[in-house]
Amino acid sequence: MAVLTIGAQPVYGLPTAKRKLSQYAAAVLSTPGLVSYWRFGETSGSCAVDSAGTNPGTYVNGPLLGLPGALLYDPNTAIGCQVSTQSYVSVADAASLKPSRLTVMGWVGATSNAYYSYVARKGYAFGLRLEISGGVLFHLNSGAVLSSSPTNLADGGWHHLAGVMDGTYALLYADGSQVGSANCSSVTWDATALVLGANVPGGEPGNDSVDEVAYFNAALTATQISALYSLASQR
Repeated sequence: MAVLTIGAQPVYGLPTAKRKLSQYAAAVLSTPGLVSYWRFGETSGSCAVDSAGTNPGTYVNGPLLGLPGALLYDPNTAIGCQVSTQSYVSVADAASLKPSRLTVMGWVGATSNAYYSYVARKGYAFGLRLEISGGVLFHLNSGAVLSSSPTNLADGGWHHLAGVMDGTYALLYADGSQVGSANCSSVTWDATALVLGANVPGGEPGNDSVDEVAYFNAALTATQISALYSLASQR
């Protein structure tokens, strides 16, 4: 797997001893409205721990564990979801995953344009992913689709994606900046599992590294999302 970077700063190869709980992770954990936060710090086993203690996930079909993570000064690891095995993380349906206001965010790293790179998908309710084109997409209810094609993000680096539904609009962010919006007053939830890192079973497998997926029952503001992104390379 190629070296992943945040901006021009390489993440692979940074001595683990120089990493610690980052300002980014601490800020996510203290943000009001946090429901679940999957950091993917496991190096073995089948349980994807929820750092918020609400909705643990299950590693399905053996995603790669223990990969160097997205946060520069944090020892926590990432996972790799593979097309060849259709691996992903499954989180059981729960009432806490069906809020009236929503923010979902996470980091993806893709080194080719051959496949989608998913942060998360919950049936037809919503999906957030890096496109084959290198753009980004956030869709809700099979209708409100936000798509943007900034500079190709399938570039071997880590990128932060966030989708927000605030009761009036759906908003899409890439690397801390808003890149799309559409009218959307609600999400039509279903009973499917929340899938992280892919859109399976029954859909497109992912082929990417995924890290630090956070789920909120609140609509984070542009200022909050930008501030979180800016903390990713801070001690």
